[in-house]
Amino acid sequence: MKAIITLISTLLFTLPISNSTASYSIEVGQSKLTVSGTSSLHPWEIELQEMNCNADIDVNENQVVFNGLTFEAKAESLKSEHGKMMDKKTYNALKSEDYPMIVYTLKEAKTVTITNGSFDDVLKGELYMAGFRKIIDLKISGSIENGLLSLNGEKSLLMTDFKMDPPTALMGTIKTGNEVVIHYAIKLKSK
Repeated sequence: MKAIITLISTLLFTLPISNSTASYSIEVGQSKLTVSGTSSLHPWEIELQEMNCNADIDVNENQVVFNGLTFEAKAESLKSEHGKMMDKKTYNALKSEDYPMIVYTLKEAKTVTITNGSFDDVLKGELYMAGFRKIIDLKISGSIENGLLSLNGEKSLLMTDFKMDPPTALMGTIKTGNEVVIHYAIKLKSK
């Protein structure tokens, strides 16, 4: 009997433990993040050209479990159609010389129910930009198709909540609104 218990114990502690968590990374060329806002002259939009996202996620037919997620981007990879002047104003507002990275980190694991192939919920995480950290709720709508996990949504933020001064131009005659909206359509693939 003692030999059987020893054998069972040995097998239990030496067999690999199944872990269904998969690592996901961003699908380059299929993901997009833009920031839009207003000014006293016209509405504006700027697009993130380079981004990185790594996530530990469990996916099954009934639910998605977000165990960890980190999204990173260089502040100076934001580019606008309005040219270098607007880009420079954006980088100054983001204090990119001192704080070159924008980072969102999931702070609480989240289990999300899949209904008819899609899901909607809110992720709680920390957004770091311009040298300031703030916990935010990030609404996501998602789906799983062809092995890609899609996360879509938008988030309104006030620049002043991150100790940023809304940019101005032409000696203050053109002023940017304090509120910006981040629009995201991120596709993640299993590594």
